[in-house]
Amino acid sequence: HGEESESTSFESLIFTGGRSSSGGAVSCSSSPQFINCDFISNGSDEGGAVSSSGNPFFQGCVFAGNFANDYGSGDFASAGAYGGAFVGTGRFFDCVFSGNSCYADATADTNPGYSYALARGGACDSVNSTYQNCVFIDNTAEAFSYGGCCLPGFAEYAYAYGGAIFGSENTFEGRTFRNNSISAW
Repeated sequence: HGEESESTSFESLIFTGGRSSSGGAVSCSSSPQFINCDFISNGSDEGGAVSSSGNPFFQGCVFAGNFANDYGSGDFASAGAYGGAFVGTGRFFDCVFSGNSCYADATADTNPGYSYALARGGACDSVNSTYQNCVFIDNTAEAFSYGGCCLPGFAEYAYAYGGAIFGSENTFEGRTFRNNSISAW
């Protein structure tokens, strides 16, 4: 929450069941350290477990079953979900990302109408992050857009990117990716 520094360290903790609009378990704007921590079943619109505008450090952490979900409805429905486990910039060493999900659902209520759904990063939506010896297994990004009966004047868009990771300027070394997926309909 901005008060942490690189000398702030969280060790061998379990973060579970957290809910927030940004960072279900942790939202940080600095660079704390997380050593051998588990982030399990946390949820948010962005960064299911962790949302960062800083540069936190993660060593030996497990991110499992976290989710970023967003739903939209109305005449002009939109939904955007980002990073099932993590969103932002971070440094990850020997971490496991398993069974995290990012889901966006937009349903227009009227015709003509408009719906737009965007899901980015089943596990992570990150920029300028480091991933060393990390494992990404069974993470998903899904987007659903629907508007009723698709009459003239109606538009629906669904985009899903990065079953494991979406982002740019990330660095990877010694990583494993298995059974990560995207779907958009």
